Amino acid sequence: MSTTRKIIIGVGLTSGALLAAWLLTGSRKQKTKAVVVKGARKLAQSLKTEDNVRAYEDSEVHYI
Repeated sequence: MSTTRKIIIGVGLTSGALLAAWLLTGSRKQKTKAVVVKGARKLAQSLKTEDNVRAYEDSEVHYI
């Protein structure tokens, strides 16, 4: 792996950590938690719907 690629990965990880730290400090912490909980509930609800359940139907008869 080249040095440039390692530096870019390091900068990306560092910026993500800084963003997370900034979002979880002060009054932003409550707002961030609310957004995350809302998204998690929405995702869980969409996964529970009947539309996502796929029934396997094999209408053809297979003889051995």
